[in-house]
Amino acid sequence: MWTGDWSDRALPPKSERPPASRLMSPGGIALRFYLTALFVSQSRSAGEQPQNTLPLNNRDADVSWVDLVATPSERGKGKAQSVSVRDQKLRQVQETLRRLAHPEVQLATLENRSKAVGTYAKASS
Repeated sequence: MWTGDWSDRALPPKSERPPASRLMSPGGIALRFYLTALFVSQSRSAGEQPQNTLPLNNRDADVSWVDLVATPSERGKGKAQSVSVRDQKLRQVQETLRRLAHPEVQLATLENRSKAVGTYAKASS
């Protein structure tokens, strides 16, 4: 246990902070994404079990996780111009899911983590 000064100026080591506070980073979307996921979960109908019904990135769906995050992504210039804003947002969401599922944080579970393809797909029942 950290025994240092708990003043506003001296933060405890990252391992001693609450999981949600470990998500904060400049320009990162992890904390915002986590709070959005909590809102989506709380918006379900009464008596309904929480579950993920949104696709990660599906242009044909009414809404997907990529649509729910605002990022500072812009269309690339130069060699990277073929990468769309949506593709950049998808990469940020995937990195955020990895961060949320990291053993140090444990705020999400990637049930398909061991798969080379479909890591972020919903697990089959």
